[in-house]
Order: sequence, then structure tokens, then C-alpha cells
Amino acid sequence: MIPSIQLGGIKVKFSLLFPAMLTVLCMQSGGQLTAICLLAAVMHECGHLIVLCCVRNRPKEIRFSAFGMCLLLQETPMRYRQQVLVALGGPAVNLLTAGFLFAFAGVSDTAGIHLLLGLMNLLPIWPLDGGQCLPSSRISNIISRAFLTVLTAFSLYVATLGNVSLLAVSGYLWFRNLTKK
Repeated sequence: MIPSIQLGGIKVKFSLLFPAMLTVLCMQSGGQLTAICLLAAVMHECGHLIVLCCVRNRPKEIRFSAFGMCLLLQETPMRYRQQVLVALGGPAVNLLTAGFLFAFAGVSDTAGIHLLLGLMNLLPIWPLDGGQCLPSSRISNIISRAFLTVLTAFSLYVATLGNVSLLAVSGYLWFRNLTKK
């Protein structure tokens, strides 16, 4: 980890793999697509932050890693309804942005990235936002792993076409899912 900083009483941490991943992505896409993806991810996290403020809570920490950004919440308990609203805040921002862009700018890479980021995060796979909306139970674990299996099969197909990024995300999600507390 790179030494953390404090912004408004919130700890912000950067993994060493975050700048490494950005470098690799910039080398592959010339940087423009990476910048669009990073902006979409920041907007996604801002959606979570806005809803957190609305339910009178705040994050304890924001982490930047090779697989994106993550908000770690305070230990302050929230009702299940509040947790669902916070989880849905990020995808809502991406889907609203995609809709706005499609309506006023037509089909574009930026609109597509927002749409994919919003939809991907709605999948009922823990730790994605959709998975965090599932009540904690044995059945939600089964649902999460079933969707993750389908995603992994699809990512294997996409990998045969030459793109392994979704396969890397699937591997990361399996790791997080199997090591879930």
C-alpha cells in the first residue's frame, strides 16, 4: 500500500497495483478509454457517497486497487433498506448517465461504459452492489455463486475472442466470494 491520505476525515488508500493497472490500461488503449472508465468509476462511487450522506452516514475509508474503487463503511449500523439504497446509488448514477448520454449524444463509448458498469454492478454476485442487496443467507450465497458461474463461463468465451479482462474480474470475484466473512 502507498501511504494513505485523509480527505474530510475519510482515509483514502491506494494499492501499488492501482497505478500499475492504470499504466497497463493506458498503454493498451492510448489513455482515452482508461480516462473514461476511471471517470465512470469515480461517478459510481460518488453515487454511493451521495446516498450515504442522505442516510446520514459516511465512509470510513476509500480504497483504490487494481480492480477499482471500494468504499468501506463505518461500523455504524444501517437498516437493510438503507444498505440497499446505498448499494444501488452507484449503479443508478451510471445508468442515469448512460440514459442521458444515449438520449442526447447517441451511441458512444462513454455511454456504453456507463451502461456496462451500472449493469455489471447490479448482478447478484457478492461483493458487487447487486450482491450486497441480497439478504445474508445460505440461499443468497447459492444465488451469488450461480450467477458468478454463468459470468465465468461467459468470460471464458470472451477470453477465446482475445479479451481476458472479464476473466480477470471473474477470478477476483471468485476470490472475494470464497473468502467472504
